[in-house]
Amino acid sequence: MIHDFRLVHSIYILEEKDKASTINWKNNYRKVKAIIADIMSLGEYLNNDVLRKYEYDMLLDASLNTIPADVPLISTAEHIDKQEASFMYAQLLKTIIFESSYSDIDKKDLIDFCRAQYADNPRQLELVDELERDYLTVHSAIWWYTLDGFLYKMLNKALRTLDVDTLFHLRVYIKDLHRQLVILHKEKVLADKRIYYERLGINEERIYQLLGTHDSDKLYEIWAPTPEVVKLTKKTMESFVKQQLHHPPDSSSQRLMNKFTLYRGQQMPTSTFENLIDNSGSLLSINSFLSTSANRNLAVMFAGESDDDAQLTAVLFSIEIDVNERNNHPYANISEISAFGETENEILFSIGTVFRIGRAERVSNKLWCIHLTLTIDNDPKLNQLTRHMEQTIQNMNPLCKFGKLTVLLGQYSTGEQFYKNALNLPLDEIQQASIHYELGSVHVELGNIDAALDHYQQSLEIERTFAGSDDDPRLAKLYGSIARAYYRKTRLNEAQEYFTRALNILMAVSANPDHYCVASFLDDIGIILHDEGQLEESTKCHEAALGIHVAALPPTHPSIATSMNHCARLYHATGQYDQALSLYARVIEMQRLTLPSIHPSMAIVLNDMAQTLYTLERYTEALTNSTQAVNIDMQTLGPEHVQTKEHQQILEIIYSRHQLAC
Repeated sequence: MIHDFRLVHSIYILEEKDKASTINWKNNYRKVKAIIADIMSLGEYLNNDVLRKYEYDMLLDASLNTIPADVPLISTAEHIDKQEASFMYAQLLKTIIFESSYSDIDKKDLIDFCRAQYADNPRQLELVDELERDYLTVHSAIWWYTLDGFLYKMLNKALRTLDVDTLFHLRVYIKDLHRQLVILHKEKVLADKRIYYERLGINEERIYQLLGTHDSDKLYEIWAPTPEVVKLTKKTMESFVKQQLHHPPDSSSQRLMNKFTLYRGQQMPTSTFENLIDNSGSLLSINSFLSTSANRNLAVMFAGESDDDAQLTAVLFSIEIDVNERNNHPYANISEISAFGETENEILFSIGTVFRIGRAERVSNKLWCIHLTLTIDNDPKLNQLTRHMEQTIQNMNPLCKFGKLTVLLGQYSTGEQFYKNALNLPLDEIQQASIHYELGSVHVELGNIDAALDHYQQSLEIERTFAGSDDDPRLAKLYGSIARAYYRKTRLNEAQEYFTRALNILMAVSANPDHYCVASFLDDIGIILHDEGQLEESTKCHEAALGIHVAALPPTHPSIATSMNHCARLYHATGQYDQALSLYARVIEMQRLTLPSIHPSMAIVLNDMAQTLYTLERYTEALTNSTQAVNIDMQTLGPEHVQTKEHQQILEIIYSRHQLAC
């Protein structure tokens, strides 16, 4: 019985060697971590395992997205609906996975990946073999999620850290898990309606008419699992209806459905807890699947108690659900199809659920309660940017969509691998040209300029066969990208020639030019003019680019921040240092609301700002910004990237001057 509780993470058997039991504990009970003969050894085991559990809870907190505590507010109304950028990327990932179709090849990729990840773990390999043999035939996706095994651990860690490569390999399972929750959620809504109508004495035929001639079998066909899993899922809903109909109607039964409360207990860093209570009224976005319970006592037990040194705070989340409110976040009671049975009364939410943070109250000296309400509200600006990003990838194949997402995240090496794999698919010439173009752009970001030019050339050769002339509008973007590569090789004349050619082609299409490309090329030309000392002409280009970006893009698009940064550099170049710092601060604010927490573009702005601070002899601030820039470079680009090396050189200069000033 104790073994079946999910809140029981580990079991340790303390027994003397001469009185050892004949029971094979570890083989029969997977939560038994060790059989120990003395108290000292038990202490060592507990210390090590508690440390691992603490690290796991830190990962959990990464999925709780509120507005960063130190982001300046524009208005209270905007603040309360603010969501972190990571939620947007999680939504993009969700869209890519859920809208793609999968085959047995994709399932095989899931199995092969899991087997490779646990090659040195015989117990987990046994589960992988079971997954390959029984997936969706004996056990459902939900059953596998509730099993305390490799899928649960890999999936939630990857979702919390936005490990796109791992999530790609788990794509089949993620979609199946979500779809089963959707089915269960819809069936629960229909069951609630049926209960309401039956309590009113309406006959069966009329009930089906009121439910819109719903045929539950058709609903299951959308999910298309095996008959065994369909039967198991149906049994869950039939059991629920039967149970509810045995309860006499009360005053609340005149409403179609009722409010109810769910609970989740956990420990979190006190800083995270304080950020939550400081953002009362704001949105809390969840990037992973979220387990809750209808059993408050169980959740309180799982929360435990706050530690004495105040580094961790025990928190009970009290989550109010109003099923009368419109909701697009599927959730379901999974007790009857859980690997743990009904012991936990678990309700599971799918990816991307959003809550409104309510009041916080102290339950005891060792426990706090934070009230949440399920909501469909979102950050309007971030939602607008998300829709824009979705449009840019909607016509790509799944591998290219994953590639594009990793590039947006600044994970260029992973993006390169996705695009290279896409080239191995059966493709037409247009698709090949597109992938070579994307590979060229990735190599530019990686600093592999010769490789970039090679891919651009391959793309250009294919595109020319479909173009009417060398000045065909379809070639303009390629010319501009080639120019950008030449600029990185400091071949400025060729770069300016290609940029001008690309811009002239686009401007000739006066009816409907690609405004995004026009603005990007103006920015690039402005950079070259800046390098040549033509600051007045450079200013005209950057201001024009910024104006076009603002008019054509969502207000929080990263390209607007890039154009603003170019303008800030011009302020620095013309000695307007205070204006430069003010604009840099705005750029950083925008980036923190639209980019991942670490991104190579952030390092560029921090480095630029450090140089302005250095010029103003504000060495301590300059050193802080420069150090942050190099740290981001090291984490995202690596020590050998040209950007990292350039920023390190600037850091060394600032550090030396700072030491002299101290």
